Amino acid sequence: MIYLINISDNVSSYSSGDVQFELAINTERPYANDVTTASLLGAMLNTGYTDFNYNGGSNERGISPAPGSSHKNGMNLDMRYLRKDKSGDGIHLDLNGETGNPCGWKGLDIERQNKFIEELKRFGWGTILGWKYWDSTNSPNTGRAWDEWYAVWQSEHPGETQRPVLKNIIHAINHNHHTHFQGYNPILELMTD
Repeated sequence: MIYLINISDNVSSYSSGDVQFELAINTERPYANDVTTASLLGAMLNTGYTDFNYNGGSNERGISPAPGSSHKNGMNLDMRYLRKDKSGDGIHLDLNGETGNPCGWKGLDIERQNKFIEELKRFGWGTILGWKYWDSTNSPNTGRAWDEWYAVWQSEHPGETQRPVLKNIIHAINHNHHTHFQGYNPILELMTD
Protein backbone atom coordinates (compact mmCIF):
# COMPACT_ATOMS: atom_id res chain seq x y z
CA MET A 1 0.00 0.00 0.00
CA ILE A 2 1.22 3.50 -0.87
CA TYR A 3 0.37 6.46 1.34
CA LEU A 4 0.53 9.88 -0.30
CA ILE A 5 0.88 13.18 1.53
CA ASN A 6 -0.20 16.48 0.01
CA ILE A 7 2.91 18.56 0.59
CA SER A 8 1.05 21.81 -0.16
CA ASP A 9 -1.48 21.16 2.64
CA ASN A 10 0.79 19.64 5.26
CA VAL A 11 4.38 20.80 4.87
CA SER A 12 5.30 24.48 4.72
CA SER A 13 7.51 25.49 7.63
CA TYR A 14 8.90 24.59 11.01
CA SER A 15 11.00 26.47 13.51
CA SER A 16 12.26 25.54 16.95
CA GLY A 17 15.51 27.09 18.08
CA ASP A 18 18.14 26.46 15.40
CA VAL A 19 16.05 23.78 13.67
CA GLN A 20 13.96 25.24 10.86
CA PHE A 21 12.87 25.16 7.23
CA GLU A 22 10.41 26.93 4.95
CA LEU A 23 9.00 25.41 1.77
CA ALA A 24 7.08 27.28 -0.94
CA ILE A 25 4.91 25.27 -3.31
CA ASN A 26 5.23 25.67 -7.08
CA THR A 27 3.34 22.71 -8.53
CA GLU A 28 0.06 21.12 -9.53
CA ARG A 29 1.39 17.70 -8.50
CA PRO A 30 2.00 18.22 -4.78
CA TYR A 31 1.87 14.62 -3.54
CA ALA A 32 4.80 12.66 -2.15
CA ASN A 33 5.07 9.19 -0.67
CA ASP A 34 4.93 9.14 3.14
CA VAL A 35 8.50 7.89 3.53
CA THR A 36 9.94 10.26 0.90
CA THR A 37 8.14 13.11 2.69
CA ALA A 38 9.87 12.15 5.93
CA SER A 39 13.23 12.05 4.16
CA LEU A 40 12.62 15.41 2.49
CA LEU A 41 11.74 16.91 5.88
CA GLY A 42 14.89 15.44 7.41
CA ALA A 43 17.10 16.86 4.66
CA MET A 44 15.47 20.30 4.87
CA LEU A 45 15.64 20.41 8.67
CA ASN A 46 19.32 19.38 8.67
CA THR A 47 20.16 22.38 6.49
CA GLY A 48 17.89 24.93 8.18
CA TYR A 49 17.25 26.85 4.94
CA THR A 50 14.12 28.94 4.58
CA ASP A 51 13.91 29.33 0.79
CA PHE A 52 13.06 25.85 -0.50
CA ASN A 53 10.65 25.65 -3.43
CA TYR A 54 8.86 22.37 -4.17
CA ASN A 55 8.24 21.67 -7.87
CA GLY A 56 6.37 18.44 -7.34
CA GLY A 57 5.92 14.71 -7.17
CA SER A 58 2.74 12.94 -8.24
CA ASN A 59 -0.95 13.83 -8.27
CA GLU A 60 -3.47 12.59 -5.67
CA ARG A 61 -3.80 9.23 -7.46
CA GLY A 62 -0.05 8.65 -7.53
CA ILE A 63 0.12 9.38 -11.26
CA SER A 64 2.98 11.40 -12.69
CA PRO A 65 1.29 13.86 -15.08
CA ALA A 66 3.15 15.53 -17.94
CA PRO A 67 5.77 16.84 -18.33
CA GLY A 68 7.30 14.48 -15.74
CA SER A 69 6.73 10.75 -16.15
CA SER A 70 8.96 9.41 -13.38
CA HIS A 71 7.11 10.68 -10.31
CA LYS A 72 4.77 7.71 -9.82
CA ASN A 73 3.50 7.37 -6.26
CA GLY A 74 5.48 10.43 -5.17
CA MET A 75 8.74 8.49 -5.01
CA ASN A 76 10.75 10.93 -7.16
CA LEU A 77 10.55 14.64 -6.38
CA ASP A 78 11.55 17.95 -8.00
CA MET A 79 12.75 21.15 -6.34
CA ARG A 80 14.16 24.47 -7.51
CA TYR A 81 17.82 25.25 -7.13
CA LEU A 82 18.80 27.44 -4.17
CA ARG A 83 19.75 31.04 -4.93
CA LYS A 84 22.38 33.27 -3.33
CA ASP A 85 19.74 35.92 -2.62
CA LYS A 86 17.59 33.31 -0.80
CA SER A 87 14.45 34.62 -2.53
CA GLY A 88 13.13 31.25 -3.71
CA ASP A 89 12.66 32.77 -7.17
CA GLY A 90 13.44 30.89 -10.36
CA ILE A 91 16.91 29.99 -11.52
CA HIS A 92 17.89 28.64 -14.93
CA LEU A 93 21.39 27.22 -15.03
CA ASP A 94 21.55 27.57 -18.81
CA LEU A 95 21.64 31.37 -18.34
CA ASN A 96 24.63 33.41 -17.16
CA GLY A 97 23.05 36.24 -15.12
CA GLU A 98 23.35 36.68 -11.37
CA THR A 99 20.05 38.50 -10.84
CA GLY A 100 16.52 38.50 -12.20
CA ASN A 101 13.69 36.00 -12.14
CA PRO A 102 14.92 33.67 -13.34
CA CYS A 103 18.59 34.35 -12.68
CA GLY A 104 21.36 32.27 -14.23
CA TRP A 105 24.08 30.05 -12.75
CA LYS A 106 25.89 33.05 -11.26
CA GLY A 107 22.94 33.41 -8.87
CA LEU A 108 23.20 29.78 -7.70
CA ASP A 109 24.26 29.28 -4.08
CA ILE A 110 26.65 26.40 -4.74
CA GLU A 111 27.61 25.81 -1.11
CA ARG A 112 24.02 25.59 0.15
CA GLN A 113 22.87 23.53 -2.84
CA ASN A 114 25.69 21.02 -2.31
CA LYS A 115 24.84 20.78 1.40
CA PHE A 116 21.19 20.06 0.54
CA ILE A 117 22.21 17.42 -2.03
CA GLU A 118 24.47 15.81 0.59
CA GLU A 119 21.53 15.66 3.02
CA LEU A 120 19.18 14.23 0.37
CA LYS A 121 21.67 11.43 -0.26
CA ARG A 122 21.99 10.82 3.50
CA PHE A 123 18.21 10.42 3.67
CA GLY A 124 18.01 7.83 0.90
CA TRP A 125 18.05 9.40 -2.56
CA GLY A 126 20.58 7.61 -4.73
CA THR A 127 20.59 9.92 -7.74
CA ILE A 128 20.14 13.66 -8.14
CA LEU A 129 19.57 14.92 -11.68
CA GLY A 130 20.60 18.48 -12.47
CA TRP A 131 22.35 20.73 -14.97
CA LYS A 132 26.13 20.94 -15.42
CA TYR A 133 26.36 24.61 -16.39
CA TRP A 134 30.18 24.49 -16.27
CA ASP A 135 30.38 21.80 -18.96
CA SER A 136 30.72 23.31 -22.46
CA THR A 137 29.54 20.08 -24.07
CA ASN A 138 26.28 19.87 -22.11
CA SER A 139 25.71 23.61 -21.73
CA PRO A 140 27.41 25.52 -24.56
CA ASN A 141 25.63 28.79 -23.65
CA THR A 142 27.20 28.86 -20.19
CA GLY A 143 30.32 26.68 -20.37
CA ARG A 144 32.60 29.33 -21.89
CA ALA A 145 31.38 32.04 -19.50
CA TRP A 146 31.99 29.70 -16.57
CA ASP A 147 35.53 28.95 -17.81
CA GLU A 148 36.30 32.69 -17.82
CA TRP A 149 34.72 33.16 -14.37
CA TYR A 150 36.63 30.14 -13.02
CA ALA A 151 40.00 31.52 -14.21
CA VAL A 152 39.36 34.68 -12.17
CA TRP A 153 38.09 32.64 -9.22
CA GLN A 154 41.25 30.49 -9.23
CA SER A 155 43.48 33.57 -9.08
CA GLU A 156 41.45 34.83 -6.10
CA HIS A 157 41.58 31.42 -4.34
CA PRO A 158 45.17 30.21 -4.99
CA GLY A 159 45.21 27.30 -2.51
CA GLU A 160 41.75 25.94 -3.32
CA THR A 161 41.73 22.56 -5.07
CA GLN A 162 37.96 21.94 -5.23
CA ARG A 163 36.11 23.46 -8.18
CA PRO A 164 33.05 25.49 -7.09
CA VAL A 165 30.47 23.38 -8.94
CA LEU A 166 27.49 21.20 -8.02
CA LYS A 167 28.62 17.86 -6.68
CA ASN A 168 26.88 14.49 -6.80
CA ILE A 169 24.56 15.33 -9.69
CA ILE A 170 24.02 13.69 -13.05
CA HIS A 171 23.44 16.01 -15.99
CA ALA A 172 19.98 15.65 -17.52
CA ILE A 173 18.24 17.59 -20.26
CA ASN A 174 15.42 19.90 -19.10
CA HIS A 175 16.89 20.07 -15.59
CA ASN A 176 18.35 23.54 -15.99
CA HIS A 177 15.67 24.98 -13.66
CA HIS A 178 15.20 22.23 -11.06
CA THR A 179 16.79 19.22 -9.43
CA HIS A 180 15.17 15.80 -9.60
CA PHE A 181 15.60 13.26 -6.78
CA GLN A 182 15.32 9.59 -7.74
CA GLY A 183 16.68 6.15 -6.88
CA TYR A 184 15.13 6.35 -3.43
CA ASN A 185 16.41 3.55 -1.20
CA PRO A 186 16.55 4.62 2.44
CA ILE A 187 17.94 2.61 5.31
CA LEU A 188 14.97 2.27 7.64
CA GLU A 189 15.14 1.05 11.19
CA LEU A 190 12.12 -0.17 13.14
CA MET A 191 12.13 1.47 16.56
CA THR A 192 10.53 -0.52 19.38
CA ASP A 193 10.16 -0.01 23.12
